[in-house]
Amino acid sequence: MNNGLLKQKIVNAVLKQLPEQLRIPEDEAMISWWLNIRKDGGLRLSDVGDQVFKMAGIEFFEFPMDPDTHDSWVHVMIDLNNKLTAPYHITLISKKLPTIRIYDSKIAMMIGLYGNIFEYLKSIKNKR
Repeated sequence: MNNGLLKQKIVNAVLKQLPEQLRIPEDEAMISWWLNIRKDGGLRLSDVGDQVFKMAGIEFFEFPMDPDTHDSWVHVMIDLNNKLTAPYHITLISKKLPTIRIYDSKIAMMIGLYGNIFEYLKSIKNKR
């Protein structure tokens, strides 16, 4: 399934979890909830999307993204875009320590087993 269809399914499922007064049309949600709205774009949530997922009570797991454990943020972002098959959001708790919030318990468990997001990303092949 391509990311465009997956995003659409996710949006519809999350919209059903929201109270009626917070629901917006699907096309508006598709534009405002995802950081990359292209059909082949990854599943990174915008700040709005992250807030909506939290309001809908979607379970998430947070992991630190230690900036000293990788070569380049650009490569990490490309890997996340190409390999991660669950919605995620990157946030800064402090100026020095970004975290990644994963909205999928199976992927979160695998990240925990590998020790961090970087080792997990190294372990999987590109989904494209």
